[in-house]
Amino acid sequence: MEVKVFKNKKRSFGALIELKKHSITINVTVLIVVGLILGTILYQLNNSFSSIIIEYFKRYYNLIKSNGFVLSFTNNLINNILIDIFIFVFGLCAIGSPIVCVVPLIKGTGIGVVVKYLYQTYGLKGFLYCILVFFPAEIISLLAIIIAENESFSFSKSIYNSIKNKSMESDYKLYIQRYIFVIILSVISAFISASLNTLLYGKLLS
Repeated sequence: MEVKVFKNKKRSFGALIELKKHSITINVTVLIVVGLILGTILYQLNNSFSSIIIEYFKRYYNLIKSNGFVLSFTNNLINNILIDIFIFVFGLCAIGSPIVCVVPLIKGTGIGVVVKYLYQTYGLKGFLYCILVFFPAEIISLLAIIIAENESFSFSKSIYNSIKNKSMESDYKLYIQRYIFVIILSVISAFISASLNTLLYGKLLS
């Protein structure tokens, strides 16, 4: 009986350790979900923040109509890279972790506003646009943000511990190498968004 209790405790302890390993991913995902909910609420309230996002969304798709793939890809890529740089830079700060928390929250809020706007404005066509065009690129973009946040949080913590213990444990080279994958995901997201919008925007939201 004691052996069984010990095994159960060991299994529970192992589960807690595993959960702690993924705590940053879980927290970032929660912030994204909270942002999505907040975005739909803000749109319903006709908040100025949601108005800014919708205006940006409209301008972006006017660019697609007039300039096509190249400008759409460039615009998406610049936005993605700016987010990546923001998270990267604050990962180099010992107290940067709390600041980068705003990124998944704002990103989630923006997606929530756009999805609510598309559904209310275009109905079924808006829903299909989200499924076929909007979500594929945004899912990859969110994955890039989650990975970037993990790296940023971990590196910021390592810098804080290095300062606290007066040692040089932080591996800047490894941090940069891992961030290259984030940049690649951002490029893929921008390419998919530009490609799908160029092909399907006129057919779904014209």
